[in-house]
Amino acid sequence: MTRGEPPRARSGSTDEPSRSQHRGRAHGTERAELAVRFGGVLRAERAAWGWSQVRLAEAAGVTRESVYRLEGGRQRPSTTMTFALAKALRPGADLRAVVELEARLRIAAGDSLREFSQRTRRRRERLLAEALAGDEVPVNAADPFAGLLMSYLAEAS
Repeated sequence: MTRGEPPRARSGSTDEPSRSQHRGRAHGTERAELAVRFGGVLRAERAAWGWSQVRLAEAAGVTRESVYRLEGGRQRPSTTMTFALAKALRPGADLRAVVELEARLRIAAGDSLREFSQRTRRRRERLLAEALAGDEVPVNAADPFAGLLMSYLAEAS
C-alpha cells in the first residue's frame, strides 16, 4: 500500500459476511431493531423481577456480557439462548409458562434468531416428539436441552 491509498479489506470480498457476523453480531439497522424488539422484551422481563443483568446472567448460565449485548441489540439471540433466558425468567413456573415466554422472545428476535445446525434442530424435535409420545428417550448427559426437557416432563407427570 502506498501513501494516500485507502486501506485494503483484511479478507475476501466486501459482499461476504465478516467473521463477526458469523459469530452472531448484529450491525446497522438490524442492531437497532433488535435493541427495540428483543432487547425491550428482555429488559421488561428482567425489570419485572427487579434483577440486574448480572443476576439474569447467573440464572440463565450465561455471561453478563451476553445479556448486555442481547439487550442492546449487539448480538443475535440463538434458539438455545432464548430457552435459557425464558427458563431463568420463569423460576419455578411450569413448562407452559417457560415456552410462552420463549415464544415471545423468538417472535421479538424475528429473522435475526439464530438456529444451530439442522441436525441439532431435528434431534431436539425428535426428542420432544418421543417424550410427548411417552416413549423411552435415551438422554445424553452432555446435552443440556435433552436433560432439561426430560426433567420438565418428569415434573409434569
